[in-house]
Parts: sequence; C-alpha cells; structure tokens
Amino acid sequence: MFCDNRRVLRGAGGQIGYNYQSGYMVAGVESDLSYADLRKADSATGAWYIGGTLTTQIATKLDWFGTVRARLGVLPAGNFLLNATGGLAYGNVETATTGSNLPAMYCVGAFVYCAAGSTAGVSAGWTAGGGLEYAFAHHWTVKAKYLYLDLGNRSVTFSRLG
Repeated sequence: MFCDNRRVLRGAGGQIGYNYQSGYMVAGVESDLSYADLRKADSATGAWYIGGTLTTQIATKLDWFGTVRARLGVLPAGNFLLNATGGLAYGNVETATTGSNLPAMYCVGAFVYCAAGSTAGVSAGWTAGGGLEYAFAHHWTVKAKYLYLDLGNRSVTFSRLG
C-alpha cells in the first residue's frame, strides 16, 4: 500500500489562564482558541479491483481548535517553569473521501467503482503536552509548548458516483 502525506500549517490564536504558586510548584488552568487552517491529504493504493487498482483519497481540514487544560509545573531554576498539561480539546473538522478503481473522469460503466463522501462539524477529544516558560517581568512570560490533540474518529458515508 502506498501513502502520500502533505501538511500545510499556519495559524494564530489567544490564551487565558490562572496559576497558583506554592514554593517551587505551580498549578493552574488555561484555555486557548486558535485559528489553525491545518490540512492533510493522504492517498492509498490497494488491491486490484475489477477494471483497475483501487485508490482512496482522504482530505482533512482543521479550521480552528481550542483547549481547556489543567497544568502542573516546577520551577527548577530562577524564573523558568517546566510544566505538563492536559484536558479537553475541541475543533472544527472537515473530511472528504473519494475511492475509485479508475480516474474520476472514467466513473461510468458496469465494472467501475467510484464513490465519494464527506463530513464536517465540531469534534471533541483530549489533549496532553508540556512546555517551558520564562517570566521576564511581573505577570509577563514567554513560553514554548507542545500539545498533542486527539479529536477522535469520524465516519464518512460513501455515495456511489456514475
């Protein structure tokens, strides 16, 4: 099976949160909302199907996403905070899928299989990650973080074309 992955990433967003510090420990809650415009396209070629090789193409788009997370951190040195975070993730997901045993322009005839389907809407799931933060002034920080998002699975119903 052959797979082709292409990703495009651009985005912007905002965040709000509250932290409580006790000694070297920090606990808090954060919420963020991001314009993502994430896109991914995959194709897979499988077994021979009457008239040609069966090919499936999937295009997924994440327009925006948000999270509501708890976080727990430690201050290992000075104004640096090392933290872990996790919680709820949600986002607007669009998926379009096509499958055929011949190129789409040939989707006619008794031995041709061509089908397409799509789905769209807000999905909810979970997120987890971590980061490093530096306080450069009172109530002002700069940070680098990594978040893994899992917005679950979507089912697509195929309609036969041609």
